[in-house]
Amino acid sequence: MSRLLDWLKTASGRILDPEREERVAHLGRLVAQRLREEKNAFQIDHFLQEYQVAPRDVMPLKERVYQMALDRVWEDRNVSEKEKASLQWVASRLGLDARSRQRLDAEIGRRVFEQALGRICSDGTVSEEEARELDRIAVCFDTTVRDLVRTCFRQVGEAFFRGLFATAVQDGRLTEDEWDRLLLTADRLGLGREELLACLQPMAEHFIEHALADAKADGELSLDEERALKWLCEHLQLSPRTRTYVDGQVDEMATLREASQGRLPSLSDNHVSLRAGEIVHFHGPARYCFVRQLKSGDRQESFEGVVRITDARLVFESPAKAFEVNHRKVIGIHEEQNSLQLRTAGRGSGNYFFGERHRVASAIYEAAVKKANQTLVDRGAGLPTRHIPRDVRQRVWQKYNGACANCGDTQYLEFDHIIPVAKGGSNSEANVQLLCRRCNLKKSDNI
Repeated sequence: MSRLLDWLKTASGRILDPEREERVAHLGRLVAQRLREEKNAFQIDHFLQEYQVAPRDVMPLKERVYQMALDRVWEDRNVSEKEKASLQWVASRLGLDARSRQRLDAEIGRRVFEQALGRICSDGTVSEEEARELDRIAVCFDTTVRDLVRTCFRQVGEAFFRGLFATAVQDGRLTEDEWDRLLLTADRLGLGREELLACLQPMAEHFIEHALADAKADGELSLDEERALKWLCEHLQLSPRTRTYVDGQVDEMATLREASQGRLPSLSDNHVSLRAGEIVHFHGPARYCFVRQLKSGDRQESFEGVVRITDARLVFESPAKAFEVNHRKVIGIHEEQNSLQLRTAGRGSGNYFFGERHRVASAIYEAAVKKANQTLVDRGAGLPTRHIPRDVRQRVWQKYNGACANCGDTQYLEFDHIIPVAKGGSNSEANVQLLCRRCNLKKSDNI
């Protein structure tokens, strides 16, 4: 508010008395000359009377002369004890009050610091020598680099660190060395890790969304991708909601990877009667649909219930229907966009819908059946791959500006085939879009 009032006074002065600034500048040069010539003999009151300085010009004149002295001593971006004593002498000769002097000291000092900080930050790094230079400037008016950086951080620091982060992740990755350099640069500017993380949080969350969508694009999470995503979650500051989502997606993809290699999770489940040595690999809500053939014609029936997958069977339970399918009686499995189609040598043929857990449940079931009797499983051999090349993923991300093509959301994004691969869709840029998880599930339900 005080700066606003000062600006309003200055602006109104220029309008009502346009020659005032030039007059004060001229008088300031005269005062500076007289100070050099007369030294301790100089009397400000005599000067004011001699040149008939208007009362409204007195304070601006004193501040102008002191500012000129400040500019001289700050030319080398360092103020020695001798120069501090000289400034004290100038202030006493001018009769400048302590409050005005402190304000001017702070304003000029911050300006010098901001200029130095902007110059130092221009190349994206802060060397030890540059850090010492900033420290020398801070010491000159009895403060610290940390306090000064915090003061001008929003104007200079935030843009600087966001620029460094953007440069580091422009290739879609953030290495440990790049992160360590960011932390070191922040430390040299007196900023702690938490302050840096708070500054980078919006960009960090958007970057992790990109990295996660990239890893999910082909449905396969490598160990390197898993380690990279977990490392990002540990080192970057995420909102609890985003962290929970990313952790859940990483765990899901890791389960898919393990299932593809025959390693299935073992769960404790007290709600089903297990046989001796039987292991539960999955349990969760599901919808079972099948077509009943009647004399009057085919009729589709649907039941909401719970599915449990063990190492020996699939068990479906609902209030109106319950059955089990032995893995060895499975004739064929076909995974569709949003359901698992099962053909058996008995009960249980039909489509199973697992909602958000569809991919995990399908992968676990197929792996369990394969382990029980691999020769009976027909997974639709010859279907085209869902793998989307990295360059296509990068172009699609840029095309949609990292937002859902349907609702514009920037969280929980996934690469989606507009025409499903199972129906002949390609992995070209024209057939791939970005959708948030909610819109992707809605689309699957409508296919």
